[in-house]
Amino acid sequence: MAGRVLASGPLEMAEDKPGSLLKQAGSNVEIPTYSDPGQIFQFVETLGSGSFAIVDKVEVISGPHSGGIYAKKSCKVRTDEQAQRFRDEVRLLRKLNNPHITRIIDIYKTDKIPIWYVIVMDPAADMDLEFYLTEMGKTEYKTPEWGFHHGNLEGWYGCLSGALAYLHSQRVWHKDIKPSNILVQGRKVFLADFGISKDLEGKTTTSSAGEPGLRTRKYCAPEVAAGKRRRRTSDLFSLGCVFLEMSTVSRRETLKEFEKFRRTDDDGTYPGNLEKLLKWIAHLDSKASHDLFNRNVLSWCFALLQPDPFKRATAQQVYDDFLKHTRTLCDTCLVSRSEHELQSPYGFIAPVRPLSVESCPTWEVANEEWPYLQ
Repeated sequence: MAGRVLASGPLEMAEDKPGSLLKQAGSNVEIPTYSDPGQIFQFVETLGSGSFAIVDKVEVISGPHSGGIYAKKSCKVRTDEQAQRFRDEVRLLRKLNNPHITRIIDIYKTDKIPIWYVIVMDPAADMDLEFYLTEMGKTEYKTPEWGFHHGNLEGWYGCLSGALAYLHSQRVWHKDIKPSNILVQGRKVFLADFGISKDLEGKTTTSSAGEPGLRTRKYCAPEVAAGKRRRRTSDLFSLGCVFLEMSTVSRRETLKEFEKFRRTDDDGTYPGNLEKLLKWIAHLDSKASHDLFNRNVLSWCFALLQPDPFKRATAQQVYDDFLKHTRTLCDTCLVSRSEHELQSPYGFIAPVRPLSVESCPTWEVANEEWPYLQ
């Protein structure tokens, strides 16, 4: 979709395939200098831009990837610290290998001042999930021509929870999960923008400093918003926010209606309106009383959005439960399901009767009413 602005940081994991343009040197990343990138990449269109990065769609016109269409993220680098952060980012992404995480095709830097460090990524997405959900909520766009099918969302719960479970199994957390950092290409979704991810390899801790500047407040966990220690469970809260928005659209509500419902004064963030989130889950549950799958989705939202980070379900638990109940799988997840062994001993349960605002005035009461894991 020409002109659609994507997040200015969609990134990917790197595969060490024969013929890849990506060069490596031990645990370090060798970044070649291209004096004339135009001999390799042909500009197609700009996908997005920010203060420090530009994302373009390009076609490779020479080399082993000739003819391929990819996203090219160019980062302006002014200091050695920024250059090292870029290398660290590439090193982290290089070890990731998941069908729902974006993939590095090439890296290079320019030889002119200012110096630009560039990552070429696959896929060059059609749009991001934020745009998908917003347009899907508009009646005039609910047509086959737009391809916005509610069935897509059912499969994406598994794609996203499985991708996050994989990240956490690799001792990496994302730290900025939100709809604009989830790319949509055709009927597939990809976790993107790992520019602020944290690699935990070789460390025993599962938390880091809050780093209040390195997050999106609207979707961050309440403990992060409060400046407390950041844990992998913070990713889980953010994923719960995304799932709740997906469920909202699935139940024929709009994101504008949801934002209006939860907004208090000038605060429309998720961590700033925890009780409103609970009431919205109850509202959607009352509309999904005869739809078992969507009630399961709401049980995942309920478990992921717990104010207490130690009470949140893991991404692996959600993914396992998805595989037990799903009606829709993408091709890659279908293969994964045939090979997957459930790792969680727990199962999710929907409340015996639909939730209501009256029966669940607080999270404490709701947890007694809805023991979501058994």
